[in-house]
Amino acid sequence: MTGDELERAIQFLLESQAKNDAQIARNDTQIARLTGDFAELRALVREFAESTRLFAERADERLGRLEQSAERRDRHLERLDKAMAELAEGMNSLIHVVEGHVSDETRHRRPPG
Repeated sequence: MTGDELERAIQFLLESQAKNDAQIARNDTQIARLTGDFAELRALVREFAESTRLFAERADERLGRLEQSAERRDRHLERLDKAMAELAEGMNSLIHVVEGHVSDETRHRRPPG
């Protein structure tokens, strides 16, 4: 190998090494940016998970209150149904008594005269 060829080979190796160093520096920058982006993403996912957990807790609490309210409403409706049935029974008894009195009065009524 001649001196010029050796010089060109050394120059080629130095340029290649410089290109590799520049590429490594760009990769390092990209890795640092990606690492920062990943850390940001992890923080966002953590916040999302926490807000989702809080939402689920509140939804469970509301559902529990709705279920209790529905149970109270059902008990109230049962009491109303029972009261209405008792009232209807009492009204039927009263109607029967009144009809009996009206019938008796009609039968015992004397003709005018």
